[in-house]
Amino acid sequence: MDIETQNWDSNLRELVGHPGKFCYEDLKMATNDFQFKLGSGASGSVFKGYLTDGTPVAVKRVEWADYGERVYEAEISAIPSVQHDHLVCIRGYCSHMTEAGRVFFIVYDLFHNGSLDNWIFPVRDGQSDSCLSWKLRYMVAIDVAKALAYLHGQRIFHLDVKPENILLDDEFGAVVSDFGLSRLLEDDEGSVIHTAFRGTKGYMAPEWYSEGHGISKKSDIFSYGKVLLDLFFGQRYVCLDKDGNDIYLKSGNSQLEQRTFLKFMWEKLAQKKLVNLIDKRLMGDGGVDEKETNCLVHAALLCLDEDPDKRLGDMQQVVDMLEAAKLDGKGEFRYRYLEWATANFRSKLGSGGLGSVFKGQLNDGTVVAVKRIEWKIYREREFQDVMSSIASLQHDRLIRLHGHCSYTTDTGTVSLIVYDHFPKGSLDKWIFPLSGGQSGLFLSLTLRIRVADEVAKALAYLHRDCNPQILHLDLKPEIILLDDNLRAVVSGTGISKLKIDDRCTDHSTLAGTDIYVAPEWFSGNGISEKCDVYSYGVLLLDMFFGERNVCLDNKGNRIDKDGGNPQKDRLRFYQYMEDKVVFKKKELLKLIDNRLKEDGEGLETHEAKARTILYIALMCLRKDPEERPSMSGVVNCLHSPWLMNSLSSLAVYENYPSYSIALVRFMTRGLLKKIRSYIRQFQSPNLYSQGTQGGA
Repeated sequence: MDIETQNWDSNLRELVGHPGKFCYEDLKMATNDFQFKLGSGASGSVFKGYLTDGTPVAVKRVEWADYGERVYEAEISAIPSVQHDHLVCIRGYCSHMTEAGRVFFIVYDLFHNGSLDNWIFPVRDGQSDSCLSWKLRYMVAIDVAKALAYLHGQRIFHLDVKPENILLDDEFGAVVSDFGLSRLLEDDEGSVIHTAFRGTKGYMAPEWYSEGHGISKKSDIFSYGKVLLDLFFGQRYVCLDKDGNDIYLKSGNSQLEQRTFLKFMWEKLAQKKLVNLIDKRLMGDGGVDEKETNCLVHAALLCLDEDPDKRLGDMQQVVDMLEAAKLDGKGEFRYRYLEWATANFRSKLGSGGLGSVFKGQLNDGTVVAVKRIEWKIYREREFQDVMSSIASLQHDRLIRLHGHCSYTTDTGTVSLIVYDHFPKGSLDKWIFPLSGGQSGLFLSLTLRIRVADEVAKALAYLHRDCNPQILHLDLKPEIILLDDNLRAVVSGTGISKLKIDDRCTDHSTLAGTDIYVAPEWFSGNGISEKCDVYSYGVLLLDMFFGERNVCLDNKGNRIDKDGGNPQKDRLRFYQYMEDKVVFKKKELLKLIDNRLKEDGEGLETHEAKARTILYIALMCLRKDPEERPSMSGVVNCLHSPWLMNSLSSLAVYENYPSYSIALVRFMTRGLLKKIRSYIRQFQSPNLYSQGTQGGA
């Protein structure tokens, strides 16, 4: 092997990141001397082959000598760096020196169903006319959108989106190929000047043809819009005049004709008459879903605006649009189906003030939790609005919505909400000892602190990052679920909106479990994000004590009641904890959950963390909402070494027996003032108003 080839192989192994080098002679034999061509495009040809173990593969030969080396390196370097279900995986590579120059090959899995064009465009020359159903076409649209959204997140442009580059797996799921050739931008760039080797006429965005205009992800969005119309019409390059007549020209239609065509499509969309234009073969193949049809064409038109700045902002918006069509309006499920899935609501997982939750199993085997809410006075439209709000939430610590439905009975309305099921259950089962001699589940202090952090981040997202702002308003251990890794997932978001709107004046009707409800709820002084902060403070105390409803008098005696103590008792209790416990090591270790002292984690070494959690809880439980921190502030406090060290310093002064009371007061006054000033910077009340959704 010559030195140049050795250098090439070394560079390629570094780019690919795993050994996958093929010998040229092996590829030549595998493809029978490159005889069976599967297809070709601007960047090369693809051949069918079989490896020595019989595995079928697709072998791509990169052509265009002027760009070959650059194209090859770009694709090789990009493909192994991405991992996505709807992006093709590379098996290996090969570079071969010939008399005419270096030839480059890339080896992929072979997809027996071929590419999308073979399944949506009628085939000529008497070949079998395969036709993808509407249901599968719609799923292909979603799959491709997800793949492109992922690529753009990795700062990779595809720049040649078309049906030939969309492969179909054995279940007709879409797998996007030929995407690596375009990783041409640096991290600080948002676009690149167009290159000569990318793009296919008919799918290229208008900016490709404009001198000096940059190519960006908006170019992919435009091409994707063209693919959506291909899926809809079952024909390529469709162009209609203002009366709906076909005016397609093989040489390509002018921009004026394209504008007229898009205007015509917008009009048909507004008139809900798109079904008359759809691929006629679909009407006899299980029919089409009109809602999905309108949604797909709507997305296509938003992608195809001539001005890149007026197109959809990113591919994730397309994903959200297409998936929302499966939820909006009628919902994903029928009542009778969920009745069957839950065995007539037999296996109850839990219940609360707003309804009961049942275990169910969908027909694909997915285990779910189904919340059933019954009422007489709340309307279907309000329920649908709330479901749309929940479906739009994007946070890994908020529970994922599978779907919903509602059903009218003689006595009122039954609403059902379908979520992921969490076999490990809710937080209350892991922090409160069980009665009746059952073996209790247990969370260590480290895991409790992690749960506190994850719940705080979820609430901060609802309060700060959602527009309009979203309030939870029913925070308690029962709605905090634990996944297989004991990570917290907040459920119940949005349900309180069904009991509250921004015109509500009767605060006695508010959702919320009493001991977790902020004092201002009962005084009618306004609902704000600080109500969630207060509930979060009670939650932290639950995790600190390992018991619910704990309440002490001003001498430290237990005075708790089963149903919870009156607010005046609890507020005195919180003040006692701040004055007499949080900085007293002996008292703190006396009151904390006894199981934490016995679990072998070394509670005394974690004393500073326990003190920090307790102090944050007490700050959240201030009677005056304006004195409570925001949830974003809580997140900052949980991650603040300065706060934890400062609280520990105060505890040292308070517990050192040789210090006089006067000296302790002198040494602690300034530090305590700094701590309170630190907390105060996170106090930003946002009262519930017209622009705030109560848990929507």
